[in-house]
Order: sequence, then C-alpha cells, then structure tokens
Amino acid sequence: KMSKPELKSDNTTTTTTQIFTNSTNQAIARAIPLNDPLDDPNFDPVSYVNALFPTESSLSGIEGFMYKMKKRAKDLDEEIVVAIRDQSTSGTKAKKDLSDAEMAIQQLFIKLKEIKEKSEQSENMVQEICQDIKSLDYGKRHLTSTITILKRLHMLVTAIDQLKHMAKEHQYRDAANILEAAKQLSLQFHDFRRVQKISDLLDQIASIENDIRIQMFEDFRKGIHLPQDHSEGSLAEACRLVDALGIHVRSELISWYSSVIFANYRTLFKPTGDRASLDKIHLRYEWMRKCLNQYDQDHSNIFPSNWFVDEQLGIDFIDVTSKQISEILDSNKDQLDVSLFMQVLRSTVDFEKELQRRFSPDEIDGVDDEKISQTKLNQATAIVEIIDHSKMFGSEEIDMTSVEGIKKTYSDALKKKQKQKQQQGYNNGHVQKIQPKIPRKWNGISESFEPYMDLYVRQEDKNMHDFFVSLMEQETWTISDVAHTKVLQSASNLFFYIKKILKRSRSYTRGQKLVALHGVFKNGLIKYSAQLDAHLPPVNVSQLIRYNLIFIFFFFC
Repeated sequence: KMSKPELKSDNTTTTTTQIFTNSTNQAIARAIPLNDPLDDPNFDPVSYVNALFPTESSLSGIEGFMYKMKKRAKDLDEEIVVAIRDQSTSGTKAKKDLSDAEMAIQQLFIKLKEIKEKSEQSENMVQEICQDIKSLDYGKRHLTSTITILKRLHMLVTAIDQLKHMAKEHQYRDAANILEAAKQLSLQFHDFRRVQKISDLLDQIASIENDIRIQMFEDFRKGIHLPQDHSEGSLAEACRLVDALGIHVRSELISWYSSVIFANYRTLFKPTGDRASLDKIHLRYEWMRKCLNQYDQDHSNIFPSNWFVDEQLGIDFIDVTSKQISEILDSNKDQLDVSLFMQVLRSTVDFEKELQRRFSPDEIDGVDDEKISQTKLNQATAIVEIIDHSKMFGSEEIDMTSVEGIKKTYSDALKKKQKQKQQQGYNNGHVQKIQPKIPRKWNGISESFEPYMDLYVRQEDKNMHDFFVSLMEQETWTISDVAHTKVLQSASNLFFYIKKILKRSRSYTRGQKLVALHGVFKNGLIKYSAQLDAHLPPVNVSQLIRYNLIFIFFFFC
C-alpha cells in the first residue's frame, strides 16, 4: 500500500489538498455532475492508487499510467492558460461595453432634457395662442352683445316715438302692438337702469302709459253714452290697449264702467226714495234686465268677451241690492207682511236663477240634483236592507216590489246621467277634459232674507195645521182589498205635502231656517201618529217596524 502523496510544483507531489466547504461542493455537484473520481471533493489518492494497483504485479503498468496523468495535467494547464487569457480579454471588452452603455445613457438623458425643454416651450406657445383666442372670443361676444343692445335700444327709442304719435292720434290698435313691444324691450334694460339715459327711457315709458290711461278713460267718458256707430270702433280698440297696459288698468276700467252704470240705479232706488219699499223690489230686477239688454245691444261689442263685464255688472248689482234690501228689512222688521215677504222672496229667487242661467248655466242645480239622486239611492238601499233584516223578528214576508222598483228607478236615472256626462267629454273621438268654471255666488240677495225667515217657518206651520185638519176630514180609515199597496190615502197625501214643502223651501233657503222646518214636519207626523193609534187595530212589534220604515222611505223619497 502507498501512503498519501503530496503534489509539488514541477510535477512533484505534496501531501496537502484544497477542500471547499460543503455548501460549495453541493452547489458544484448540482451544476456539474461528477462522472470522474478525480472530480470528487472527497478524493483520496491512496485509495485511488490502491484501486488501480491492488497487487505488486500490477505495478508493471505504472509507467504508462504516469505518462497519461502527466499528459492530462499538461492539457489542463493549457486549458487554464487559455481560459485565463480569454477571461482577461473578455473583461477588457466588458469594460469597454459598459463604458459605451454609460455614454449612450448620458446622450439619451441629454436628448430627453432637450425634448422636455422643447415641449415646455411648445406648451407656453399654445397657452399664449389660447389666451389670444380667448381674448378674441370675449371681444367677439361683448361686441355682439353690444350690437344687440344698441339695436334694441334703437328699437325702444323708435317705439317710444311711435307710441307718442299714435296715442296723440288715438290710433289705439297700433298703439297696443307698439306698447307690448316696448314693454318687452324695456325688460332687457332693467340691469342698465343705473345708466341715466336708460333710466330716463324707462321712466318715459311709465309716463306714457299713465298719459294713455288718462286719455283712454277720458275717451270712455265721452264715448260711452254716444250712439254705437260713433264710439264702438275706437273704444273696442282702446280695450285692446287696456290689455296691453295690464290687468290692473282693466280692473280699474271695469270698476269705473260699473260705477257709471249704477249711478242711476243708486239714485232711483236710494233708501229715502219712493222706490225703496219692499213691494217695489220687482222694479229693481226690471231695471237690471233692462241694463243687461242695453249692454248686449250697445256695449257688448266694445268690451272683449273674456273681460266678463256683464257678469261683473250682475255681481255688483247683487252686492248693492243685498245691502239695500237688508236695510229695508231691518227698518220694517216689525211690520213685515208674510204674503208680501214670500212674494218678494220668490221673485228674488227667480231673478237670481235668471242671472245664474245667463252667467253660470252649468251650475244650475246640476251638482245638487246629482247629489240628491245619489243620496236617495243610498237611502233606498239602506231601507231595503233594514226591512230584509227585520225578518229575523219572525214576521211574515211582505211584498218588496214597490221598494225595489223605486230603488231601481233612482239607480237607472243616476247611471243615465253619469253616462250623459261622459258622452259630453268626447269630441271627434278624443276625450276632452272639462275645465270647471269658478262658481259665482248668485244668491246674495235672497240671503238678505235669511234672518227674517222665521215668518216663513211660522206660515208653513200654520199651513201644515190647516192641511192636517182637511186631511183628517177626508180620511175614511179604510183600504180597498184590490189596492196594490196597503197604504192609507192620508199617509200618501201627508208625505207628498211634506215633500212639496221641502222642494219649495229649498229654493228659498238652505240655511238654518230650512233645518228649522223639521219641527213643523215633526209636529205634523206626531199628530198623524196619534190619529193612527186611535183608528188602526193593534199590531205586533215587527209590523210596526215595517210601517215606520215605509213612512221614513216615503219621507225621504
């Protein structure tokens, strides 16, 4: 066996070997697979030589093996020299490439800096150009606005001059158009009112409007009583100019016209005059009818229809007359004659209905009749249900044909009226929305009689008493066997008389006095109930309930 040799320089051996760390050896093994025992980091030369030359006889080939090892070592030395030379050359080239890259980066940085400077210069140039364009745009806009304002100012000055001339020549039709245009133009200059010239122009328009108003009122004072042929055209054109002046001037003109018309009325029917008595109230209504006819003939073509001047006359007549009637009734409240009172009230109600038919035809009892029909239908339905419910008391069935028939009659009538209203909303196949007119109060005069309606209630009480006495004298208290309904004739007559009073009273008043009539009806029904107790045979409770319900039904229907 041989001991471990040592490698020395000049192809001599030494006993020391260079060993790497474990991690380094593992990394080398992973990168370069170890196929040669000489590459093993744990290489043991003694073991290696003993493996090659296990016996003494095998030492005969040692010379050849030494020759191969020397040749291999020489080849490795040459490879190492070449590798070192190549590494030296590569390092120099790498430095040169690195230096070239750094130079290129510096040049690129310089170019980027130049591009940035040029872009900043371009941006400043664009901003300067945009600033100039914006200034020019502002200038164009202001110039256009100035030109527009100057044109409107010229139009306003021209309109004012034309308005002065047309007002002076009483050319109201053309003046109306010019005035409307001038008012529209003046709205454009309210922001410039601080300018003295503009303020003077606006004040001038207001002054012209006031002068025109005064001039037109003077024309109406002169021409309202002239023949229709002489005043109709100019005053109708003046009304158009009034609309241009505004709603307040129109209201002022209508109030003035009403005061002129009613000046004669106040003189004729003043409280101390001979026509101020209650028995001559019909003269007031005749005067108003004549006034409306005269308006239709002479002045309806002067005032526009949408002014409703004749309607305003009716409203003013009601206001004036109701105050005067209240004074007359108050001064004669202790001497009022019932027949005269009712006669005057009846003529007043008729006249108010006449005004309502003229000015508010759609409001004449239309809504009230519909409400009454609906109420009657509900009452009839409730009575039928109550009568049906009364069967639970064990009473025998009764004939409900008449009650059901009345119920069906009211139901059909109500449906027919609703269908007619729906048909009125159709026009050429399209549904139109009916715009309701603002209701007017046309019963102002009759309301003046309301505080004195106690006279009427007392008169109806007296009439009820007289009618009841007559009714009891005619009643035989017998019912024919062939009669369709088992109802006394006196019962039918009594309830029809009550219904007649209600219908008549509803035309006179719908206030507390109408409610007070229930006492009259109550007394009459109590008296009639006493007569029934005296003349009819005793009945059981269920039959009494049915009779009472039938009486109630007749009372409401």
